[in-house]
Amino acid sequence: MYRRANGSSVGTLLAIAWSSATLAQTQPAAAPSAVPQTADAEVEVDSATPAVSAASKLVPPTAGSSGTAPAQANVPSEPKAAAYQPSAAPATTPAQAATQTDAAKAEKHGTDVVATEPLVEVKGYAQLQFESHADSEDQLAQGGSLLNQNRFLVRRLRIELSRRYRYTGYLVELDGNTTSGPTLGLNRAEGAIFYAQHPGEPALVELTAGLLKLPFGYETPESSRARWFMERTTASKAFFPVEVDVGARLHGAWRFLCYGVAVTNGEPKGTKGTNFQLQDPNRAKDVTLRIGAETPASDGFQVAGGVSYLAGKGFRPGDDATKSKIVWSDSNENGIIDTGELTGVSGVAAVPATNFRRWAVGADLQTRLRTRLGWSSLFVEAVAAVNLDRGLFIASPTPSTPDMREFGWHVGFIQEVTRYAVVGFRYDSYNPDSDLLDSRGGKFLPNNQTIATYSPLVGVTLPDRARLVFQYDFIRDHLARDKSGVVTDFTNDQWTLRLQVNL
Repeated sequence: MYRRANGSSVGTLLAIAWSSATLAQTQPAAAPSAVPQTADAEVEVDSATPAVSAASKLVPPTAGSSGTAPAQANVPSEPKAAAYQPSAAPATTPAQAATQTDAAKAEKHGTDVVATEPLVEVKGYAQLQFESHADSEDQLAQGGSLLNQNRFLVRRLRIELSRRYRYTGYLVELDGNTTSGPTLGLNRAEGAIFYAQHPGEPALVELTAGLLKLPFGYETPESSRARWFMERTTASKAFFPVEVDVGARLHGAWRFLCYGVAVTNGEPKGTKGTNFQLQDPNRAKDVTLRIGAETPASDGFQVAGGVSYLAGKGFRPGDDATKSKIVWSDSNENGIIDTGELTGVSGVAAVPATNFRRWAVGADLQTRLRTRLGWSSLFVEAVAAVNLDRGLFIASPTPSTPDMREFGWHVGFIQEVTRYAVVGFRYDSYNPDSDLLDSRGGKFLPNNQTIATYSPLVGVTLPDRARLVFQYDFIRDHLARDKSGVVTDFTNDQWTLRLQVNL
């Protein structure tokens, strides 16, 4: 129970308080109460005794102390359960302990590390654009295809599912677009085994099989997500209509060197003039090789480059056997069979298919320099090939026709203007047949079919999230003829406004 001060003298009360504080500092600790106390028991304190501050209760005992609290006059000692104790480190949960144990075993025995990460990593991007073509018409071509190309479209919608373990990995990439109507299909499907000295570093050696990118040059395997310009250059699209083929690839990196060699069917996705896309009509396989180097000379300057080679055999389908037939040519257009309008056509035997050789060599160089505005990038690439065109002027020579000697090159520049804007320019040139002849006045003269494209661009970006880019393509070619039949430039300039959003 509580006792009250008699209030006869304020001085008496202050004297008692001062004496109690002095005794608490000089006297030894009082013996603990004989009556056991619980943590939540109510403690009776003499009102004449000054209260102990909350701060004094939160001070932990010193390293050399016995753990008892300082004595206080007429105050029963606090229960030990209420004394301050330093917080202990959180205990490891059973799930964490199991994961650590499995990881240690996996590291010891050289197997894949068991992790609590998701089974699949998801990445992707969408490219949505409006494009305008000077050669667009509100008509249909022979066969019903559209000639109007002033349109909105989904150029690419890519979803990538992948995972890298300690020594193995896989990647699946889906592609959707509306270029030729709504389509959704498989763009890449790869399985890999590899060895790297340390997790997260580039593999010293990696074997990949499936539907994979070809290691030729710099532009062909470059991701469409990272490339600033709308599409690859004319030569690159002619040689590789789509960047992927079915086969196996061995590649890796050591210090500043990198290499890649692939053996594929030789019929990339998107090949025109054939029904054998991603298949193989002959036993021969295409071999693609690239050796390069990438040296970050300093934090503000980087240089990379390489040389590439491709060798293989193309396939020219033969002709089916035909039966003899009669052909009517209504020369006077009267709808009646007149004399001389019937002609007999003899049947012919089947013509077997033939193979033809094809090869290409290329070189590429890229440099990057950090300036006050941002990174400045300059890149150049050149490719010389024979009978490799599979997307524009299809190479299909016969034993009686000459080979097609192709040559393409391009140079480009990209300048960042802070982190939120970019300007650039690219020039590319492609000659599909250096030996082409044209008939003029009964004479055969060399004909230049070079297609040159000048492409300035400007864009704004939210780093790693989205970008809005405008590009205009000035196309100069020799694909048209004037009224007198002389080869002239075909009016086919185009511009594109694209919004890209990254997942």
